Amino acid sequence: MFKETKFKQQLAEIPQTLPMRMAICKKNRAGKFTNAHPFAQCRDFMGDVLWANQQKKNVSIYGFSYNGNTKAQLPVKSFHIAIKFPEQENLQNFIKNYSIFGTQLENQYGLSLYTDILVDFPKSLLVVLEVPTYWKQSIHNLSLLTFIYKCFGYKLDTTKPFTEAVLATVGETINWDGTKSTFPSVESGYMKDVVGHWSKLLTSVHDMVGDTVSGYQPGTSTDTVHNRSGFVSNVKYAYNNQISLSFTN
Repeated sequence: MFKETKFKQQLAEIPQTLPMRMAICKKNRAGKFTNAHPFAQCRDFMGDVLWANQQKKNVSIYGFSYNGNTKAQLPVKSFHIAIKFPEQENLQNFIKNYSIFGTQLENQYGLSLYTDILVDFPKSLLVVLEVPTYWKQSIHNLSLLTFIYKCFGYKLDTTKPFTEAVLATVGETINWDGTKSTFPSVESGYMKDVVGHWSKLLTSVHDMVGDTVSGYQPGTSTDTVHNRSGFVSNVKYAYNNQISLSFTN
């Protein structure tokens, strides 16, 4: 069972092509799941929670706030990820795409995208996922995993490789005369930035775990961690500086 915690925070988020909302959630002693922070379209806020939790500090940015300096710490081994889908179609897309692309990714790279899926809340279009620890040990890995989750919400062409299917995703807008126009999705833009490094991204998951969840030293500004700790930023930095995609080198 899931009981949503409501927050009064007003998040400043960039508009998304597919308004799926995600949150880190935990299970209480009664066995009920609840979200540890507001559900958000921007996945970077989940990274802020990891940073605040590890640094045991309060983090506030773009209307979002999370206090990691409390006794109620989020244990990495046990927290879950909750996803709210805007439409039933997106939930069905997610399940179908995982069965095809998720299986392919797991077989090729030995990475499990989740170990259990709880779809007990169909009316609210909510799923809770149990996730292997290595995805939760760095902002980079959590960013990459939730990007894949986000892509699974689209109607992907399952006859194509995953990267090509994501590059082809689009959004729709209605023109003044009632006709529809399409435009490249936000996720297709991210994939375009990293497609040449996609295989390396997946083979480097276990290397993207360091002394801090962000790869930055304690005391680094929240703005830097929020905006530069995701997988796209790390790929660009590694490529531009001709270094390996690793926190340990």
